[in-house]
Amino acid sequence: MPLQLRQLALRVREDQLHEGEAEGVRMRISEHVRALRDGLLGLPDRLASTLAAETDHRKVHVLLKTEITRELEALSHALGSD
Repeated sequence: MPLQLRQLALRVREDQLHEGEAEGVRMRISEHVRALRDGLLGLPDRLASTLAAETDHRKVHVLLKTEITRELEALSHALGSD
């Protein structure tokens, strides 16, 4: 979790954030998680034909891992830019 987000989460736990600020943090996190969900749910549509044609299980593994990592890095980047 990026430092800024950890600091906000700590302030929420310590009741140092006003409720409006805390709600804003929750909304931003929710938006990012929704984007991650959408990205992951889009993987089958993007990869189905490629994976169906691939006979090498190692290539399938690498492709899946690469795409999942890409989605997680996008989330990390988005959270770090808030």
